[in-house]
Order: sequence, then structure tokens, then C-alpha cells
Amino acid sequence: MTRINTNVPSLIAQRNLRTNSVDLNTSLERLSTGLRINRGKDDPAGLIASENLRSEIGGLGAALGNADRADQVANIAEGGLQEVTNLLTELQALVTETANTAGLSREERDADPLTCSNGLFTSGGGLENWAVMNCHWDLDGWGIPRFVDVNYIDFERVNKISRFRSAIGHDYSDDEEDCRSMKHYFWLDGSAGWESARIYAPVNGTVVWRFEEFLGTQIWIRSDEYPDFQFGIFHLLLADSTLAEGRKVLAGELLGTHFSGRTYSDIATAFITPYQRRLISYFDVMTDGLFQRYQARGLAERSDVIISRAERDAHPLTCAGEAIISGMGVLEDWVTLR
Repeated sequence: MTRINTNVPSLIAQRNLRTNSVDLNTSLERLSTGLRINRGKDDPAGLIASENLRSEIGGLGAALGNADRADQVANIAEGGLQEVTNLLTELQALVTETANTAGLSREERDADPLTCSNGLFTSGGGLENWAVMNCHWDLDGWGIPRFVDVNYIDFERVNKISRFRSAIGHDYSDDEEDCRSMKHYFWLDGSAGWESARIYAPVNGTVVWRFEEFLGTQIWIRSDEYPDFQFGIFHLLLADSTLAEGRKVLAGELLGTHFSGRTYSDIATAFITPYQRRLISYFDVMTDGLFQRYQARGLAERSDVIISRAERDAHPLTCAGEAIISGMGVLEDWVTLR
């Protein structure tokens, strides 16, 4: 007789216990991780969806991080721009203040001659705003000084003079204007060959540049009295061929003669500082005494030999490179002396 030792109720109870234990462990795991799906068997389809969502969330997080960094860079740039704006505003205020306080009348200027020492202006008059100019002339505030007392070329040989900003020659302009001849050409008489006309240093100064041109030599002389003013003399046949940059010359010193009748003699006057290069008329820097000699030969005013900027702008020239190609003949280019 066969006997069954299996306790069926017990087996059922054990299976239920194992199932409950697994369910309990799953529940505890979910509670501890905070996730419904911890393993692939929990929900295969849900796991795939959650991983896709997790990847998208990671991408969105990276995008947000990049956006935050871009915002920070923009804020830094905006801060830098604000600093630049503040500096420009401060600079404008300083320029305005300087414009309101730095200008001197010509009488004040003439009453207290300029002396420059160790990079600063000094004078017995104690005009304090000189010290801030770093030894550079304030052309707009003080005007053009009249200090040239020597005519650079044989005075009696001069027949005609081109007007400043004329259409004669080629474009010779500065940092502020263009396409105009901002120097003076001197047309000599025929009493002798033009190559015999003597050329003199217009001021006490230093030769700062020498250049061999197609026709003769070009030299530039920086004034000792007003160092921001320089004089360029063109088409020279030097009396001393060894004349070199750095050489001191005296007003009225013979430099040589005009090169030949193949070209005019011309002179340019430049106001040059580290901040600008402006060309001005040779006649504007003449003393009254020197200009009176020209008045005796028919000039009434210095403006007779100067075309104003407004007048030239109203009747402009056209240039191709240095060549003036159109616009000539509208304004008078020459003044004839008697």
C-alpha cells in the first residue's frame, strides 16, 4: 500500500510565501530607488520608452546648460560694452571741458611766448593748459602763428603764385581733405633761367627729411620755434649736396637754387603732431612784415592766394590717383603779382 508524504496545503502556502516575498522585494526596491522600472523584466516596453525619455532629458539639460553659458557670455560682453560706453562718455566730457577751457586768444599767445622743456610747456605767464598739450600746438584753440619772416625764394623773381587748394599740379591733400593742391606753386619771371632762382630756409630749424625727386631734391624743415610746423620745399638743386637729415639750418640760409624751368618751384606748410597732419597756407604763417612785401606787389589780403575749404567743396575736383582729371577752370588758380 502506497503512502503520499506530500503536504499539499504546505506547498501552496510556501509558493504563496515566495510570491509575496518577490513582490515585497520588488516593492521595497521601487521604494528605495524611486523608480517603477528597475530591471528589464519589470516592464520591457516601459524600459525602452523611459530610456528614450532619459536620453531626451539629458539632451535638453545640455541645451539648457549651453543656453545658460551663452547668456553668461552675453552678460559679460554687455558689461564690457557698458564700460566702453562709460569711457567714451567720460572722454566726451573731457573733450568738451578742454574745448571750453583750453582756447587762448592770439593776444594771450603772443604775450607769453612758448617754451617747451622736457616734454612740457613752461612759461613765465603760467598758462596752465599749456602743460596738458604735451608740447603740441593747439591749432584750433590758438590759431595759426605768424612767425615766418623770410621769403623762401628770390622775391623779385616771383611772377605768379598758385592759390592754396587750386587745381594746379596734382592732388596734394591732408588727413581732412582730398583731391586738391594744398600747397603753393611759384611761377618765376623770365629775367633769367629759373634754375638761377635762389632758395632759402624760411625758418630756423632742422632738416627732418630729404628725398631725391625726379626733378631735384625735396627737403622738409621742422621749425625750432614752433616744432609742430614743417616746411616742404620741392625741386631743389642743393648748394651743399651733403645736406642731410638732422642738419640745422638758419632762416635765410641759402639752400641752393630751383632745379630747372621744367617744373614750378613749390612749398608746402604742414602742421604735424602724433594726432593729425594738416596742410595750411604758407601765407598764413608769414609775419605781417613779410606779407606787406606781397601787398606792395598787389595782394590785398592773405585770402587772395587761398581758396577756402567751403569754396573748394562747393566746386570739387575729380582725381584718379594723384592726377586731377576734372573740375579745373571753375575757380581761379593763379594770382599774378605786379
